[in-house]
Amino acid sequence: MANKISIRGGASALVEEQVAHLSHDITLQSGVLDIVNNHWLVAEHNPQNLSVDIAVGRGYFKKTTMTYQGYSEAVNTASIGANNSGNPRIDAIVWYVDLGATPNSDASNVMKTMVVAGTPGATPAAPDDAAIQTAIGSGNPFIRIANVTVANGASAIANANIADTRVPCYMKMPGGIKDTEIINPKLSATYQKTDVGSVSGSKTLDCGTYGMFIYTLAAAVTLTLSGMRVGQSIYVIIPNTSAYVITWDTNIFFSDSVTPTPVGNYNGFIITCVATGKYIGAPTFSNVTVV
Repeated sequence: MANKISIRGGASALVEEQVAHLSHDITLQSGVLDIVNNHWLVAEHNPQNLSVDIAVGRGYFKKTTMTYQGYSEAVNTASIGANNSGNPRIDAIVWYVDLGATPNSDASNVMKTMVVAGTPGATPAAPDDAAIQTAIGSGNPFIRIANVTVANGASAIANANIADTRVPCYMKMPGGIKDTEIINPKLSATYQKTDVGSVSGSKTLDCGTYGMFIYTLAAAVTLTLSGMRVGQSIYVIIPNTSAYVITWDTNIFFSDSVTPTPVGNYNGFIITCVATGKYIGAPTFSNVTVV
C-alpha cells in the first residue's frame, strides 16, 4: 500500500492518474469549457467548400477513472466526404482522445478530430453514440461538437447546414465552496435541483429552491425571478420554442441590451444575480437538436 501526492518536485515515477486525478475529481460531465466564447464552435470554411472549421478551445473528456483536459491552439479544418448517394446525409463532428496513440514529446498527437459519416436517407439521422464509438475506437472518450447535413451533390457546407451540439462541461466541488461570508450546504444542494415542466402565461422561477429550470413552452410565457442571492447563477433550458414568445423579467440585462429570442430546438441561458433584484443574462447555446 502507498499513499501518494499528485505532483512533487523531484518525483520521477508519476503515473498518469497521479498527474490528472484532480481534473477527474472535479469534473461532473464531459463537455466544452466555454460555449459562450465559442470554444470549439464549428462553422463554414472560408471560402466555402466541403470542409468546416473548428474554433480554438478547451474541453474535458471524462472516463470512469480518468478525465483528460484537451485544448486546441489553432483553428482545425475537418473535411466532409462527398455525397452522391441520391439522398441527404448527416455527419457528426467529434473531438476524441486516442488512448491507443503513443504520445510524442508534448502529447500533441493524442487529441484528434474526426468526421463520422451518417447513412444517407430520405430522412437521415446523425450517427448515434455507438456508431461514433465504433468509428473512433472502443474506450476512447469523445465529445460531439456538431452535426452537419450534407445534401446530395453538395459542393460546399454553409453555416445553415451545421447544427451546434456542444454541451458545457460541468464541474463539481467536493465539500462545497467556502467564501468569506457564508458556508451554506443548503445553497450547494439548491444548485443541484432542477424544476422541469410545461409553462405558459406567467411563471415565477423559484431560485431559492432550484438552480436549473427546463421548461417546455405550451404558449407565450413571462418569466420572473424570485429568491436569488447576489452571486448566484441559474440555468434556463428551453427544449422547444415553436412560435411562442418569452418575455423575460425586466430586471434581467442582456449583452448590448439585446434580449435573445430562442429559436428552433434546445436553447440555453445563464442568469447571474449581480445586485439585489438585478441580473445579467446570456445565451449559452441555441437551436441544438438532441437525437
